[in-house]
Amino acid sequence: NILSISSSAAAEDGTAVCNAVPLSEQGWMPDYSNISDTPWYRYRALIKHIVIQDGVEYIGANAFNGMQNAKGVYIGADVSGIGSGSFASCTNVETITFYGDAPAMDDSVFADTAAVVAYPADNSTWNDSALEFFGDQASYAPYEEEPPEVPEPRYNPFADVKRSTFAYDSILWAVENDITAGLTATTFGPNASCN
Repeated sequence: NILSISSSAAAEDGTAVCNAVPLSEQGWMPDYSNISDTPWYRYRALIKHIVIQDGVEYIGANAFNGMQNAKGVYIGADVSGIGSGSFASCTNVETITFYGDAPAMDDSVFADTAAVVAYPADNSTWNDSALEFFGDQASYAPYEEEPPEVPEPRYNPFADVKRSTFAYDSILWAVENDITAGLTATTFGPNASCN
C-alpha cells in the first residue's frame, strides 16, 4: 500500500492508497508532536511506500516516525524542508529517492533509518554537507538520467474484496491483467463459484 501526500484534496482509502491531506494551499504539512495525531496513523501497518508528490514544500516533524513496514520513500521536487524526526526509526526503509534539490533538514530526520539515498546527479545542492544528515548507516547513489519510478497504487474497484480477503492479491492481479472483470463494476464475488 502507498501513502501519497499531495497538496490537493483527496479521499482516504485504506485498501489501496491513503491520500491524506493535512496541507494548506501552500503545500505545508504541519508538525506533529505525537505520531498518533497523523491522519494516516491507523493505516501505519499497511503502508509500504511513502510518496510526497510535487507541490508539497514541507514535510512536518514526526510525520512518518516509526513506520516499521515502509520500504520506500519518494520525495517530490518541491520539498525544501523536512521537520525533525519525520522519518526517524523507519528501520525497514530500503530506498529514499529525492527528485529535486537537497531540502533543509537536521540529523534527526532520518535517525535510525539505513537506506540507499538516490538524488539527481549534477545537482550542486547534493553535496557532502547535505548527505551528512543521513548518517553512517546510509549509502548514496546519484541517478544520472531517469529518476527511479514512483510506485503506482493498486486500484481496487470491488467493495467485497478487502485486504483481508484470502485471494486479494490474486484477484487484483487478474483484474489488472484483463483476465476477469468481476460480477459487476463494484463487486467481485470472492466466495462465488467460478466456471
